[in-house]
Amino acid sequence: MTDDNTQTSLNDKGRYWAGLIYPDSCPDDWKATMQMSGLQILVSPVHDKDIEDPKTGKLKKPHRHVVAMWTNTTTRRNATRFFEQFNGPKTILRVESPRGMARYLVHLDNPEKVQYLPEDVIEINGADWKKIALTDEERPEVMELLELIEEWEVHGYFELLKLCELKKPKLLPVAAKATTYCREVIWSYWQFKERNSKFKDELMERQREELRRKKATEQTKQRARRKKLDQSARKSRKNRRVKNQPQKSAKKQRRKNHGHRA
Repeated sequence: MTDDNTQTSLNDKGRYWAGLIYPDSCPDDWKATMQMSGLQILVSPVHDKDIEDPKTGKLKKPHRHVVAMWTNTTTRRNATRFFEQFNGPKTILRVESPRGMARYLVHLDNPEKVQYLPEDVIEINGADWKKIALTDEERPEVMELLELIEEWEVHGYFELLKLCELKKPKLLPVAAKATTYCREVIWSYWQFKERNSKFKDELMERQREELRRKKATEQTKQRARRKKLDQSARKSRKNRRVKNQPQKSAKKQRRKNHGHRA
């Protein structure tokens, strides 16, 4: 039994299968559906700048690449049923190289194609793009690039290339290959720095406001305590006057009586 679109057996088996979905036709809850499947899945950023015809510059229909990963091998038939939920093309591919496909999600090895950002890859149910797409050798180099950008506060891609050339020659091939990625990291670094600066300013202002509020609260409490003490003092003085009043009246009466006897 064969699939008319692929001309391959629906009973073919594999652990990794890839297909396309279109933003304008897939269900609104496609992410939730993928999460509910329990499969580890990588979904590319929207490829909306891919060129279909180099002569005319015509663009391909915006799409996403999806790589679904089963724990055990599954049939093409079963994989097809999974992808059918998203209303994409019926043709799906059995993936022989998960790393190669993961890298293709952002055209990492295709400098002639539009480059997309690795951080825009959607990772579902624990799928890890970096672990799949990057080799053990590449991962440290990517981190070194990030550290270099932060340490030297690199402002532009050309500056990064020159810095790699002078300080870290081994990073130059990586930086030269991942043009869009490096530019985005530089931009993101300065965005983060700006936000962090604003955050610190806002935090300091909140702390100052909190101190002002505490001071105002303490002053209110002090006024209340003073008022209470004043009231207590007035009441005490009043009580003493009331207590002394009968004694004064008695003395006055005795003086009066003494005058009559005289």
